[in-house]
Amino acid sequence: MGYSFRQNKIQKSLTIIWMLSLTMIHSEDVSSNLEEYNQKNALSQKTIDENKGHLVLFTREKLEKMHAKTLKDVFETTPIIYYNENRYAMPDPFTSGAFEAYKSNFVRLYIDGVEITQGWMGSGLMLYGDINIDFVDHIEFYYMTPSFETSVEPAYLTVFLYSKDPKRDSGGKLALRGGSRGYNSQSISYGEQKEDLAYMINFSHTDDQRETIANGTTTPLSRDFERTQLFSYIKTEDQIFHLQVMKKNTDSLAGMSLDATPLESKINYLNVHMDYGIELSEHWRAQIVL
Repeated sequence: MGYSFRQNKIQKSLTIIWMLSLTMIHSEDVSSNLEEYNQKNALSQKTIDENKGHLVLFTREKLEKMHAKTLKDVFETTPIIYYNENRYAMPDPFTSGAFEAYKSNFVRLYIDGVEITQGWMGSGLMLYGDINIDFVDHIEFYYMTPSFETSVEPAYLTVFLYSKDPKRDSGGKLALRGGSRGYNSQSISYGEQKEDLAYMINFSHTDDQRETIANGTTTPLSRDFERTQLFSYIKTEDQIFHLQVMKKNTDSLAGMSLDATPLESKINYLNVHMDYGIELSEHWRAQIVL
């Protein structure tokens, strides 16, 4: 009897030790899995995107309900920072309308993740602030300073435009629009998804005869403009190439000077943007922008 009792006691002790060992191993596995999950979650694109700032999202459906045809149409509905033009008729949300330098340098603009830049005023918004958006699928407005995964510079507002995908928008589309004072706009798009690549091209032309501004003389201030715009890309699973061309001729009188107002002022420019990106591996990507 004494031997049997001691044997049962030893067996129970061994069972308890075995169960405690399994519990400790299971706990270590849970901790390891939790740490791995947290690390992957912190590195996920979704988490990075959510830390860009306070998001205002304009989905494809929302843009269609708004009947938004230009980026200006979208800007006019955004909170805090909205569309405005300086006295030279340039898109400049932070302008006071007085005789001053360009004030919207801290508004960054991206198309398909590539920043649109130019060396004149410091922000691509000056060129693209009122572009035709027939090529755009959805738009993201991020307020406050973006993370360094997005930009190496701070920004009050970061705007992301994402182009349409031929998987959803294959084939061609033609849009013709007319308005008051002779306004007219034409846009044509074509996209196709092949086995190993996709491409899209959008060409638009706008002739906008805008309302003039009285300035106390017989010649009112004019802000008429004519813009020709090309957006195109070709991409594979791990590579993408963009070509964008914009030509704009505009009357640049949007406000009176403090001392004297010229009777005629024009700004004409031609901007060409090209970029090439390639995914070298899961963690490495190369990009060239011209």
